[in-house]
Amino acid sequence: MIKTAIPALILLLAGCSLDGPQQAVGLPAVAQPVAAKAAAVHTSLLVEAPTAARTSPLIAPPQTACPIPSGWLPYQMQINETVFSVAARANLSAAGLLETNCLSATAAVGPGTWLYVPPQAASTRPQTSLPLGIGAFVADPLVVPAGGTVRLAWQAVGPAVRVRVGWVYQDQFIQEADNLPQVGVWQLQVPADGRETMTFTVRASDGLHEVAAQTTVQVRCPEGWFFNPQPSGCPLPSLVTTFYEQPFEHGTIVYIPALGVHYALVSGQPARQIASTFLPGMPLKDPALDTSAPAGLHQPTGAINFAWRSDAALQTALGYAPGEPYIFTGLFQRAVTASGETITFSAASGQVYLIALDGTWSLITPQ
Repeated sequence: MIKTAIPALILLLAGCSLDGPQQAVGLPAVAQPVAAKAAAVHTSLLVEAPTAARTSPLIAPPQTACPIPSGWLPYQMQINETVFSVAARANLSAAGLLETNCLSATAAVGPGTWLYVPPQAASTRPQTSLPLGIGAFVADPLVVPAGGTVRLAWQAVGPAVRVRVGWVYQDQFIQEADNLPQVGVWQLQVPADGRETMTFTVRASDGLHEVAAQTTVQVRCPEGWFFNPQPSGCPLPSLVTTFYEQPFEHGTIVYIPALGVHYALVSGQPARQIASTFLPGMPLKDPALDTSAPAGLHQPTGAINFAWRSDAALQTALGYAPGEPYIFTGLFQRAVTASGETITFSAASGQVYLIALDGTWSLITPQ
């Protein structure tokens, strides 16, 4: 019984030759195809996912039936990246990149998403170590004359694809420049409109979110008011000229021939500016009004008379004149803003008339 088994064992071992290509007797027929398939899959992964366009050699982009342009490479989006920042590296719009990948504008695209992109977008490594933000924003100088120039410098960090600068007016952003570099410089002019400060801002966006930084500069008036205490706003140069100041029962009319205007100042009412219509040779007054003037009072004469009679309500509000006008040399100065004018001029008493933006007027005693 033992003699019979030994030859059979020898014959079985003889079939397991290490030198020949023969298949071993008794091995499963599916063993070799499984190994070959695994090797083929591994090779395919290395071909389809180049090192420059993937985060792991074991993850490949999904197959797509979308017609991808020749030369485009698969790219897996990184942390802090958006489709806008990826598209910007290839000088494409986000909508164009999505359309080329057969994706809708509402598709969920973010870190980990595979896209096919131009070579420059796949090979350029994004700045993903920092979130979107403004690393620095400064203005130089911090005190600038009205009408002067401010130099703005900034540094945006993170996946910023759009940078713009401007200034703030009544809490609204007024844009001055767009599509600026992440690190750059821009010059802006400060308006000479009477403002005392100006707030500049820089905004950076990744296409989905926007961050901003602000800085404020002080605006120095190139001219000073001719009296103290000085009102707000930056005045224009003062004018030295002749004034006619006519007192009335309930107010005053100040006539400035060099400007051709009258300022009617009625107690308790806003100031009124009246253009002069008097020309040499015109009657100096209305004789019919002399008979109606109360005792000790009279109507004004000349140019002031025409301003006084320009409006019946104004004439009644002012009343009649108790004496003659004061004629003197004084100063006129104003400040022009977006809301209107602040007007100041000398009074015969040595004080200063101030007409505010809303028309209210007062007498200021210089210090």
